[in-house]
Amino acid sequence: MSLPKHAPVNDKAEWEKRGDTWLAQLKEKTFRGWPAEMPLDLKQAWSAEKNGVRMTAYDFTSQEPYRLRLYVAQRAGLEKLDLVVLNVLDDRSWKEFLGTWRTKFADELKDETAVPTNEEAFTAEQQMFENFAWGMAYVAPRGVGPTAFDAAEKKQTQHRRRFYLLGQTLEGMQTWDVRRGIQALQSLPVSRETPVWLQSQRQMAGVALYASLFEKVKRLDLHEL
Repeated sequence: MSLPKHAPVNDKAEWEKRGDTWLAQLKEKTFRGWPAEMPLDLKQAWSAEKNGVRMTAYDFTSQEPYRLRLYVAQRAGLEKLDLVVLNVLDDRSWKEFLGTWRTKFADELKDETAVPTNEEAFTAEQQMFENFAWGMAYVAPRGVGPTAFDAAEKKQTQHRRRFYLLGQTLEGMQTWDVRRGIQALQSLPVSRETPVWLQSQRQMAGVALYASLFEKVKRLDLHEL
């Protein structure tokens, strides 16, 4: 079966018209399980300053009963960011995140899984903050990090089937989580109206890519997509 062919787009108005149609079809056919918009109920969990770097953790509601955590790191004393990079974490990058930031914020991250610390990675972040008014933010969608499901293969299959029974998929709802993480980040005074870069890798890079279609994102850095 041949795919329908579209004439080339020659102007911005036509592109926007087609884009609106495609987004509507994605919402209807792929992301129909998304819930209605609800308050983020964004609350600060903790904030600490170490070696000239401030890290703040915020909890927000993505979809009941999922309360997810957004971490924001920046130069201490900085009141406004020039840009902020939101890292969408998978299982591997969640451990890398912990290894980097437990170097100095071990007490604040003591409730998370213990992993080897990475002093070199922290120093690289610290130097970046010294030179640029940038922020680094991190969010782990449901099923990753603090909300990880049972790792046994049988349990993973059972969890995915539960999403299917609700007319959803795990990846579809993780895409929703990333959207809500972007919204939470853009609601903070330090990053309000600040360009957001979205960064991720592997399968979660695909999740981040879809989320970027529905939120205001300046740039995408997708690795091993």
